[in-house]
Amino acid sequence: MCMLHSTEGVNLPAMLNYLSAHFLAIPGALHMAVIVSAFATVQNVAATFGDIILNADDDWVISAKCSLARWTHGLSAVEPGF
Repeated sequence: MCMLHSTEGVNLPAMLNYLSAHFLAIPGALHMAVIVSAFATVQNVAATFGDIILNADDDWVISAKCSLARWTHGLSAVEPGF
């Protein structure tokens, strides 16, 4: 998620450069998978957040809020060295 923290340079070449510069331990062959996974996760989190805002079914909202809390913790990777 830290690679999506900015609003500029959110494109494939920029993401590939970012991973190469900050996450040297991730092999280049896996960079595309990491980027696709990050975007898919962000889309899922955004959709869940939208459901909460729209106040869908009360049970779903409670479950979604718990999921967002878990995702926030699990997706809060930081750049090495920070």
